[in-house]
Amino acid sequence: MAPAVSWIVEYTPFGGSPTNVMVQGFLRMFTLTGLSRGTLYSVRLAGMNVAGLGPFSPYVQNTTTVDGRLIFVFALCRIKM
Repeated sequence: MAPAVSWIVEYTPFGGSPTNVMVQGFLRMFTLTGLSRGTLYSVRLAGMNVAGLGPFSPYVQNTTTVDGRLIFVFALCRIKM
């Protein structure tokens, strides 16, 4: 197993299209900003390392704050590839 060197975070507003962002692997918390206020989003992530992209996690859903933010804390994990 190798540590993630980056994360791919995929987020999708209810009824919308997905967007992907890449996050550095050493981060354990990430804030999505500039989202629509009070909107339900589905979010999942996948780890990437020298072996490639791992599988995506199950979706989690949450509603944005009044200023259009979602904050996620990543679990410490390793990718088996």
